[in-house]
Amino acid sequence: MELAAAHGNTGNFFAAACAAFQNLLGLRWSLPPQTITLAEINARLNGEADGLRTIFGLADEAVYTGRTFAPDELRRLQKLVNHELQKLETR
Repeated sequence: MELAAAHGNTGNFFAAACAAFQNLLGLRWSLPPQTITLAEINARLNGEADGLRTIFGLADEAVYTGRTFAPDELRRLQKLVNHELQKLETR
């Protein structure tokens, strides 16, 4: 994720970010990571998933519209991803 952010590789950045959330939550919920969707996150985290919603929403936008992000934007989003991962790990 860090390398993708530094190079402005939007697709790889969001793939890595979403995979990090899916892997962590999949382990916690005993589900295959690929089955963790935003709907599943919303249902299980009772609306406490604002940062995750942001990342998953931007990932969908990048995939479906081809939106790209500059390296500085991706580095800012990486901080959000890291913050949200830390919050999840301490729950």
